[in-house]
Amino acid sequence: MKPLIARELERLGAQASVPFEVTYSDGTRYRNREGPPCFSIHFRNRAAEIGLAAYNHIGLLEGYFDGNIDVGGDIRVAFQTRMYRRFTSP
Repeated sequence: MKPLIARELERLGAQASVPFEVTYSDGTRYRNREGPPCFSIHFRNRAAEIGLAAYNHIGLLEGYFDGNIDVGGDIRVAFQTRMYRRFTSP
């Protein structure tokens, strides 16, 4: 599941106008460009990653409200960056 999420977040990161950082549940990180991130997302467990892949922005919000996803910075910027965009099929 992580390769799907990583691929999609890298695709979104290439299109994003702001820098951001993602930390996956296994501790690996992705940063779309240099500079301080406007927001960061930390998946605390695999269930949060799966939720994002399966339910898009609903999965992101559920993970956030359940404490399985930490968002640093402004969550509104994350949504404006189109973090909610539907993931493509593997």
